[in-house]
Amino acid sequence: MVFRSKKALGLNLLLILSCLILSSCKVNHLFSPEGEVLSGESEQNKHQSQKDIKFKQTDPREVKFFLDQGIRKDFAAQSYVVSKDDTGKLRVYEPKLGKDVFLTYKDTTIDQKDSENHTNPSKISTSTNGLLFNEGKPFQHFKKPGIKLPRPIKGKVAYRQFFLTADGMHSATSLNGGETYEIDEGIRYKLSKEDFGSVGYYDYTVNFKGEIVLLYIGAMKDSSSNIRLAISKDNGSSFQLVDRNPLGDRGDNAMGLDHRDPRITKLKDGRLRLFTMVQGDIGAPIPGERALGEIHSFTSHDGGHRWKKDKGIRLKSGIIGEMEVWSLNDPHVIELSDGRFRMYITARVLDKSSSDESYKEVIISLTTR
Repeated sequence: MVFRSKKALGLNLLLILSCLILSSCKVNHLFSPEGEVLSGESEQNKHQSQKDIKFKQTDPREVKFFLDQGIRKDFAAQSYVVSKDDTGKLRVYEPKLGKDVFLTYKDTTIDQKDSENHTNPSKISTSTNGLLFNEGKPFQHFKKPGIKLPRPIKGKVAYRQFFLTADGMHSATSLNGGETYEIDEGIRYKLSKEDFGSVGYYDYTVNFKGEIVLLYIGAMKDSSSNIRLAISKDNGSSFQLVDRNPLGDRGDNAMGLDHRDPRITKLKDGRLRLFTMVQGDIGAPIPGERALGEIHSFTSHDGGHRWKKDKGIRLKSGIIGEMEVWSLNDPHVIELSDGRFRMYITARVLDKSSSDESYKEVIISLTTR
């Protein structure tokens, strides 16, 4: 979650490297992350002009969410949904991989040094319907699935994990289906001077053009902080800064009107949808006194180069269904196999089991109809 504390959320690179070394990741034989060009790649898709893309108004039914009954996870935050393929390996969520949903999240009863970093879940839980989840099991954050690269490397299907830190974007690559990862030499993306060596939440995906789109919060400690856009056209070997203000919120930070907690949903038809949190005022939410936090969305028809804000607000703190919510953070929206969309999100609510009227974070869900 993100409040106006400006606390840096960048991953510690040494922690990443040590975690990878302790896992099944190999580091004794590094290789270049360059990829090969697919023989059948469409030149039309590869060089498609953005001027040819027409933005259509988003169907309101795609972005109108209704609260699902109950709580998905108690004392939990920062959900990230993944799938498993037919070999049992975790993959970036895709509805075609089956109805089972795997929810990674932070158990807020566990003290974590990086408790404000959304990339490091501590538990994973399984559900056959996306609503009722079993008891969470320990989960090591560096085992989150990498994305499948657009082009093979050394003739093999490649998966890559990316880690954005104050030093820039680092990566690790797997050529054995995600079984093990090797740390790649060098840096995939060097932060711009305007990032001031401080970054926050980030997300990335592969678009229909075979590019990798990165959205991240830059200049986290500065009043100019907002979401920036970088794109890789070389199979994730390097990223170039494309737009310092893709959502048009530059300068809104001081009033708490800038967009935070970016998370990209890849739609079946090739569009990309970005969900964000806007705090909406100066200062943090005060449970019991002041509810803050709104969820907004943007849609891109051109592979993430340009984003059009969807009309209205997806969700707002306050009374949601029969639930009183004091803050909202970290939305993750998935497209279900039947075409509906489900949002998993962190909500701060009253802990009715406590004797001192304390508040807790829970993961709730909402679904379109």
